[in-house]
Amino acid sequence: MRGPLRQRSIFEWNIAGNPHAGGGIDTAIHYSSTLPATSAGPVDPQLARKTRDQCVIPDEDPDRVIFMDCDDEEGHPFDLMGDGVGDEDDGGEEEQDDSSGTATRHRIHQSLPPAVKDQYDKHLEYLKQTGCGSKPLLYEKHQTFWLPHKANFFILNKTSKPHPSQLYNHRWFYWDPDYLVEGGLRCPNCSTHLHRHGFTRPRRVVDLENVFYMIGQRHRCPHCKHPKSNEHTITFNRWDPRIIAKLPRALAAEFPACLSHRNAIADSVLAMMRTCFQYGMGSKQFSNCLHVLHHRYFDRIHLQYLDGITARKSDPDPSISYQPFGTFEDQRGYCGFVPSSHWLRGMYDKMIEDHGTQIDQKTAMCSAEICAIDHSHKITKQIVKFNGETVFSAALTVTNEFGEVRVLAYVATKSHAQFESALLNMKASLEMFGHKQPQVFYTDNPAADKQFLEQIFPSLRENVVPVQKYHALKPAKIPPDVGVNPQSSASGIEEALAKITDDLNVDDETSHLVVGFDAEWNVDFGERGRTKPTATIQIAYKKWVHVLQVCSLNAYHFRVA
Repeated sequence: MRGPLRQRSIFEWNIAGNPHAGGGIDTAIHYSSTLPATSAGPVDPQLARKTRDQCVIPDEDPDRVIFMDCDDEEGHPFDLMGDGVGDEDDGGEEEQDDSSGTATRHRIHQSLPPAVKDQYDKHLEYLKQTGCGSKPLLYEKHQTFWLPHKANFFILNKTSKPHPSQLYNHRWFYWDPDYLVEGGLRCPNCSTHLHRHGFTRPRRVVDLENVFYMIGQRHRCPHCKHPKSNEHTITFNRWDPRIIAKLPRALAAEFPACLSHRNAIADSVLAMMRTCFQYGMGSKQFSNCLHVLHHRYFDRIHLQYLDGITARKSDPDPSISYQPFGTFEDQRGYCGFVPSSHWLRGMYDKMIEDHGTQIDQKTAMCSAEICAIDHSHKITKQIVKFNGETVFSAALTVTNEFGEVRVLAYVATKSHAQFESALLNMKASLEMFGHKQPQVFYTDNPAADKQFLEQIFPSLRENVVPVQKYHALKPAKIPPDVGVNPQSSASGIEEALAKITDDLNVDDETSHLVVGFDAEWNVDFGERGRTKPTATIQIAYKKWVHVLQVCSLNAYHFRVA
């Protein structure tokens, strides 16, 4: 298919013999080869007998589907993120516990890609070689865990024609701590010295822009018996977590990966993923980043392969053709792999679970002098549900003055009883590690939380100066020349009222007095909600404030009009 809809690739550059190279570009670079000539223009017969153009580009399918850069009915492009590329089964060994009572069914291993299989066989022959001692040459002579790795530049500049699989050039890591531990490895169950049981199949490890492979040894315990077969068939991989846990820390630190059931991820990638998760990037976005980086690396070595061919000035062996480089997903070629977002989430969860004890210990050792307490309702929507209903309504979080999470408790309601025990444990851990008790607590409901928090942390009441409600106003005080006259008897009340009415001219209808008047009474909060009789009346007149306590008087003594 020609025209503006045809997608051009890096194959269609100005390579001699490429039929898609532009017609106006001089393509007179020739290489001796057995491939048929496919140049766009006529070729001199005499020149054709000596040299023939070569194209290492596979023929394009004119009926292939063309994808347009526009939205379609399948949804937003971000909906397709995080799906990953390749088969998660790397053809390696399963990480299973052979010492358990579970059935040990032997699954059919997926065949390794040819390029990986060839490298694996060559490396096994090298690893079987030993130096003066019993250690492999890799440890004794080179003192490294990484098998020798030749740069692609030197592969391309050999006298023989390069093959694409040579440029795949995966890195290989050999892990055999039995040679490096005094006395050798011992069974994690019974501490018996383990016996060698042969090399493991390669284990693929996802790195930042490609994958590398690990080789190790399996070991058999001569003492432990399988609980079902009652035979000595219990074996362990060298990278079994129980074995690594018993290694010296300096040696265990050299192991470069975190393992899943059938795959693995490099520690550096796991650390980067953890950082990305902490700063707002999700698993789908991180999977998409790995997708871009892995394809970028593949395109780079692909271009390096093409550049190496075009840079050759002569063909050392015309009887051998240059092979097409292949595609990223080709199971018989490069066999690229990018983990899916689901797999990445599983690895992250596994890491958190493996380090749960250390995380809890680190949290318990943090200070908490200035705290903030709040409920979050977002995370509970993403966790387990029972019969379609959420088990927890919120996650209560307490952070300290450094923004570190000090308490995280899932609660069914906002009741204080739901997280009281968590705060009591926090108080105990502060005392255990010699930290000060909280001095300040920030909350979105101070009126409801104040008494509860002060009861758990009495330190909140120490050296506290209550904040005045109307601090901008001057406090109201009774002037020194104003007297207060409290009265509770009928005669005293009548006398106080007489002092006020004496100033009133009864003969003058326009005569009046100005007084300050107020009354107080109790309210019955029962079912009827009735108000009780007036209890106190305050009357301010001239330089006197008369406080009349009328609650003890009845209608016969005094009646308030």
